[in-house]
Amino acid sequence: MENFTVSQLIKEVAKQNVYTFNKRLVDKYKFDLAKVKTLQDLEPMLKTIKENESEITPIASFKAPLRFDIVFNGEMPFAFPFEGETDKVINHFETDTAMKQFKTMHEYYKAGYLKENAATSSENWPLDVENWFVRMNYYQPYADLLWSRSAQYEVVSIPAEPAAIVNDSVSGSIQAISVTSKNPQKAMEFLTLLNTDPYLRNLIDKGIEGTHYKKNDDGTIEDLPARIDGYNIPSYTLGNNYILDLYKGDPEDKWDKFIEFNDSAVRGPSLGFHFNSDPVRSELASITNITKEFYPALATGSVDPEVYLPKFNEKLKEAGVEKVLKEIQGQFDKWKSSQK
Repeated sequence: MENFTVSQLIKEVAKQNVYTFNKRLVDKYKFDLAKVKTLQDLEPMLKTIKENESEITPIASFKAPLRFDIVFNGEMPFAFPFEGETDKVINHFETDTAMKQFKTMHEYYKAGYLKENAATSSENWPLDVENWFVRMNYYQPYADLLWSRSAQYEVVSIPAEPAAIVNDSVSGSIQAISVTSKNPQKAMEFLTLLNTDPYLRNLIDKGIEGTHYKKNDDGTIEDLPARIDGYNIPSYTLGNNYILDLYKGDPEDKWDKFIEFNDSAVRGPSLGFHFNSDPVRSELASITNITKEFYPALATGSVDPEVYLPKFNEKLKEAGVEKVLKEIQGQFDKWKSSQK
């Protein structure tokens, strides 16, 4: 492992939304995915699927993509723009971008491209059920190979936005040792092995060779029924991906592409900033309840944004959104000055 740098002993740390399509349907109707640059560009394909594929839901389930550097999560009204005044936190639901995206989703909803209960449904649209045309996923290099293997049919993806490294993307799979651990030294030794020892990393990730997977003569692996049906550890949740065995069909440069993906991503304006929410805890509790009421319906197009987005923002103001924005800005400015 001497040739690995610290930055390489990880996984994909960039975050990128992509539109993922059922490739059979893309090929059947000869759709040109290169033409899709925005949410609005999906419309001709969605219309074709709606008119010709009665058993297929055009949009599996996703919420209107809004590209901002989010402070909490995408449902909360606090974000830094990637362009313009990148050091100023805003309520991104007050932007023209939010209105445009929500209006597009509302048009899609009215056209029947989403399920009627999209705002409230708990349906997770499993990949192995071929009842959808497009969905939104978080990308990693060669993700389509992984998703196609899981689906048992081909999918194909295109970017919905440029890749970015933001706080939740670098902290999405953090491992830690509890302060109540009875043996923190041994726990640390195990985590070290998990990130440096190929045998252990593959054992935890893939299971037992010959039981859960088989190894081919060229060193690649293939899942056996015992893994497909029962042993499934999401690789991104654990440590160093770069010492995992490649699957049959995986490109030899897969892990090199992960490094390139990370290196090419834009850094979020608030990357490294941690907000202490204690001074505005009561305001945040109220704002959380309001976002739960309004955001899912707006983001899935279930309601008219020209009517409900102003109501949403007015409710947020009544709950103290400006106070929270001011607190975030003050802490951010202090943190930013300390980085110089």
